[in-house]
Amino acid sequence: MNLMELIAYMPMRAFETHEDIGNINHGLGLSPWVLAIPGTLIILAWLYFLFCRVLPRANVIIAGDSQPIRYALLVLSAFFVFDWRSIFRVVLTPFPETEWVIGFAGVSACVIVILLCRPGLSWVISSEERAKAEIGG
Repeated sequence: MNLMELIAYMPMRAFETHEDIGNINHGLGLSPWVLAIPGTLIILAWLYFLFCRVLPRANVIIAGDSQPIRYALLVLSAFFVFDWRSIFRVVLTPFPETEWVIGFAGVSACVIVILLCRPGLSWVISSEERAKAEIGG
């Protein structure tokens, strides 16, 4: 949930002219890029850690040999990181307002992560095997 909030604040709201990050940028006279670029890099590092290290470990510990549980863990993780608030923006805000674009980016990111991190891909299998070796199973 903390990662979801960081995603909502840094790369997305850095370009808003109001609310928290927009007020910080305006008050300090900063370009939105000053917060968006380092914030996005931090988020990408955390996303890598979550989906390439934590999720394969969770698959080993929680899912065992169950593909449906692996998919459930992936979909729920991606949903809570990207879509928890993004869906509301897409549904409740008219196109092409900024909030709609931000929501669409979140929904798109969720779909992309599910496609790139789905169980059965060779890199996911090797990450799970590494996790098994680290756990000792």
